[in-house]
Amino acid sequence: MTQHVQFLIRDCDGTHHSFANIAYIFAKEKFKFINGYWFYKKGENNAWNKDEYDAHIRYFLSTFVFDKFHEVAFLLSKKIDEYDHDAIRVCLQQKIDIVIRMSQLLKDNEFKKNVISEMRDLFIVEQSFQK
Repeated sequence: MTQHVQFLIRDCDGTHHSFANIAYIFAKEKFKFINGYWFYKKGENNAWNKDEYDAHIRYFLSTFVFDKFHEVAFLLSKKIDEYDHDAIRVCLQQKIDIVIRMSQLLKDNEFKKNVISEMRDLFIVEQSFQK
């Protein structure tokens, strides 16, 4: 994970839009949105398949993106021991707590529904898209 992505996750403001932007970084080659439907790559030949009921995109948010938030929290926790100053350690712990709380939003179906709605503009593909 790049420093830029770590920064985006670490400083996520909790809006649906910020989660959509983070998801786009990880999923831009895996998902497409066309004519009101999500498509995802599947199989050895990476064929595009219709995502019935948005199940795959929701699962991606609940697992992969969720795990990336926890990965950033873990990286931050490793930095705590590098500092002797209590104020810095407290700030880092607060940031870890915020990142963990942000990740928990991805377990809420209504929240994910709103994130997916925000994601549509980022993943939209022209109608000439070929499966």
